[in-house]
Amino acid sequence: MGVSRIVAGVIGTAGHIDHGKSALVKRLTGTDPDRLKEEKERGMTTDLGFSSFLVPSGKRVGIIDVPGHERFVKNMIAGATGIKAALLVVAADDGVMPQTREHLRILELVGVGDGIVALTKTDLVDEELLALAREDVADLLEGTFLEDKAVIPVSSVTGDGFHDLETAIEEIASRFHEDQGVPRVFRMPVQRVFTAKGFGTVATGVPLSGEIRRGDTIEIVDIGIRAKIRGITAYHEPIESVRRNHSIGLNLQNVKAEQVHRGHTIAQPGCLSPVRIFEVDFECLPEVLRPIERMSDVTFHHGTVQRAGVMVLFDRERVEPGRRAFAQIRLLEPVFVVPGDRYIVRRPSPPESLGGGRILSLSGKKQKGKRWLGLGLEKRDRRVDGPASLLEYLLLESDGPISLTDLAGETLITTPFLTTRIEHLCKEGKITPLGSGDLLISSDRLERHRREFMNILMRYFEENPLSAWIEKTHAVALSGWRKELQDKVMETLEEEGRIEVDQGRIRLPAAGRGKRIRTSSILAGIEETVRENGFHATGLEELDSRFQETREEIRAAVGRLVRVGRIVPLPNDVFLHSDSLARARRLLLDHFGGNPGSRIGFAAFRRLLGTSSRPSDRLLEYFHQEGLLVARAGNLMSLSPRAREAGTRNRPGAASTAEGGT
Repeated sequence: MGVSRIVAGVIGTAGHIDHGKSALVKRLTGTDPDRLKEEKERGMTTDLGFSSFLVPSGKRVGIIDVPGHERFVKNMIAGATGIKAALLVVAADDGVMPQTREHLRILELVGVGDGIVALTKTDLVDEELLALAREDVADLLEGTFLEDKAVIPVSSVTGDGFHDLETAIEEIASRFHEDQGVPRVFRMPVQRVFTAKGFGTVATGVPLSGEIRRGDTIEIVDIGIRAKIRGITAYHEPIESVRRNHSIGLNLQNVKAEQVHRGHTIAQPGCLSPVRIFEVDFECLPEVLRPIERMSDVTFHHGTVQRAGVMVLFDRERVEPGRRAFAQIRLLEPVFVVPGDRYIVRRPSPPESLGGGRILSLSGKKQKGKRWLGLGLEKRDRRVDGPASLLEYLLLESDGPISLTDLAGETLITTPFLTTRIEHLCKEGKITPLGSGDLLISSDRLERHRREFMNILMRYFEENPLSAWIEKTHAVALSGWRKELQDKVMETLEEEGRIEVDQGRIRLPAAGRGKRIRTSSILAGIEETVRENGFHATGLEELDSRFQETREEIRAAVGRLVRVGRIVPLPNDVFLHSDSLARARRLLLDHFGGNPGSRIGFAAFRRLLGTSSRPSDRLLEYFHQEGLLVARAGNLMSLSPRAREAGTRNRPGAASTAEGGT
């Protein structure tokens, strides 16, 4: 049987325990899906069952039967991995039950978008009860992906309705198509492992992506074992190759069955990395009994694996039933996931399905609170609906450079397609290679970094007005960027003549240096004038009369000196040099040194500074407004409690401590 005769999709059952799922599958396919001795003895499905049947067109459809008991929901989730459509089973004599609702929600969370409903055990009810069951099912399906799908009454005992059921399944199967989208590497969660006589170990599952051929080498990524594919089977028939959405068995060469188990992932070697911490979009189920708190213990389900961990909400303290939130999952043991994958979380005790959604990013480290929303998590949520859109997002909207390895790891897109797409975006000018080309950045982001680097240089030269150069290593440290990005930024700026690089130093081009020299001269002249005036503050009018530059240039220079702390503004547009202010503060604190509780008046302070009344009065008022002094009776002032405590604790360093605040 060739792969062309197998429908590219698997149907999975769902529903409450004892609603007749296994009996329906047996009647439909002729195969009892309950393969375990325990299941046959107890008359209850506990694990996954696999079978298939031919639709009238001659194509084969695979069916996965799942357990309905609440104790085995983890197995149901494993069975829902990779299915394209659901066969929801509801017993007509029982109606909608708890696991009916839970299974339907799980199907929605894992992304199943098609299916039908089988209303079973119709031989046990009359027309009135059947009508009530239909109404019950209609209420359940409202607003779900099955709302407008067929509801078919059947009896696995009499066979009534099975012709209609087969016709409906064929109609669903006609909507299954081979994946012709963006090619991705092979990845398959293992559902079952057994030993086939004469062949060895066989691992079964439904591939999530990619194509595999007989003779290819795969890796069981959880245990790091590589193996050659000795053969591939689909429903007991050998085939040469298979793509995603087919239920298959892989005959693994030189691998023992006890080495592999459900929950492992088989993939193309080297394409997946383990991760314990990642970010998700979380949708809380409406049926959850109470709000989910910001940090909650959960059991994480992805594919066929389950892990214990913690879910931490980012954007709120709790999430109410039926609402969405962004969260981070932190697991005790690693998993192999990629952005866009679906997941489910359950409460460990008492067991309850809480919700699920899509994996958004793989940070690998703990992040706190709302900051992550500002980093584009919400934006990414809208862009992980497929590998192509995710690739575009990563290339065009990442804040910094991204490597080819990271692109391949996050998207699982095959190398040929990835290379072709990157070359196309480079030709369009949308992305720019860095270094040897292994790193990429969007051209818009590169331009933003170029502007930021120019601002870094301008700030440096503004704060160091007498410096003509900045050491390259210092500039790199100020930016904090990785070397490849920094080199590209400086390379392009130098090519455009916006910076000059010489012997490990950077300066602005000659066109701007003349102005910088003039500006440096003004700055040095103004600072020296204010310094020479000592305790006598310098006004703008004096500076206007002393220098030839325009009023605007003088005021710009004064503002720059104030910003870098070289001069200090006082009331009425006058300025004092920071050295003079520090000296006045030191003299004042030394005066109080022997007796911190004493007082000082304007005349005494004038004598202390050895200056006239106007500058001394202005300084005394400045220290009062600053909080160093407090007013007492008359014109007397004393040290504030804060300054007194600092002076007592740190003599004679109190003056230097106060100087640090200028």
